[in-house]
Amino acid sequence: MRELAELPAAVVRRMAASITEGTLVVDGVGGGWKVGAGEPSAHVTVNDRRAYAALLRRGSNGFAESYVAGWWDCDDLTGLIRLLIANLAKSLRTLDRLGKAVNGPVSLWQGLQPPSKESDRRNVRAHYDLPVDLFAAMLDESMTYSCGVFERPGSTLAGAQRAKLGRICSKLDLQPTDHVIEIGTGWGSFALHAARAYGCRVTTTTVSRSQYEVATRRVADVGLEHRIRVLE
Repeated sequence: MRELAELPAAVVRRMAASITEGTLVVDGVGGGWKVGAGEPSAHVTVNDRRAYAALLRRGSNGFAESYVAGWWDCDDLTGLIRLLIANLAKSLRTLDRLGKAVNGPVSLWQGLQPPSKESDRRNVRAHYDLPVDLFAAMLDESMTYSCGVFERPGSTLAGAQRAKLGRICSKLDLQPTDHVIEIGTGWGSFALHAARAYGCRVTTTTVSRSQYEVATRRVADVGLEHRIRVLE
């Protein structure tokens, strides 16, 4: 049984042996070892043996989740990411596939099942119903979630997002007589831009309770309830 418990650590160590650029030092639970040489470098301390199994079972997701759980720490997380990018892009894709294989028939059965409304709602809310302040710290004031269009050097993120929304509306050739159906409200930036700048109506829908509340409030704040309808 001891050998079986140590197997995930041994597999991860074997995979890490492929590092040819930079240095990775690992110690803590599961033993200590070092691979590679030079920069970038990172020192990982494993606090819980489950970190190895999580990496093998869930690939890059398990890598992130086990860090959040405190199962491993790193002296330079940025350096570790640089090291992985330089060496292990292919290995991480392999880990994702390996995780599916390790999970065996259960994963296969789950993968064959059609998505349900409840599972879709659960998956979306697990991401978007996090505190709004978290997203506000990363996004511009319009709370636009996808990539902006930086039209010139020195463009701000807010300017890039306005440019992106403008391009979308221009390509759609929106007119005041149009009624746009938007699947995926986000925090309401497209609906607000389209209604204000082009005078059209927008019906937009989200399965995120947090996004629904924020978008509805933003629409009311600018008095556009007659043009924008937010559905949950």
